[in-house]
Amino acid sequence: MTTLRSQIRLLRELGLDRRQRRRVIEGEMLLYSRPTPADELIAIIQLDENRLTHGIFSINARDTGAGFAEFLRFIRLSRELAQQSGCQQLEIFGVAIVNASLGL
Repeated sequence: MTTLRSQIRLLRELGLDRRQRRRVIEGEMLLYSRPTPADELIAIIQLDENRLTHGIFSINARDTGAGFAEFLRFIRLSRELAQQSGCQQLEIFGVAIVNASLGL
């Protein structure tokens, strides 16, 4: 599988539509949201020649397990995207998990 095809597949798995995927591949910083089993994820992503920056602004989790599972998925897909893109650096940041049962 080519690098571009791998990038597209991983960006699709992250929930980005065709227009959003094109913008990321072109190096734009993109704010996006998508539904998850946890509820909703709001994140920012930017891919340049040597670095993937990918941060979660929030995951609104109905239950702790779903939020944590989504966070682990986010990290896994970010690492795979950085590797497939030939990045030298991966920056993951800004986690906020909201769960009423935790008092958050």
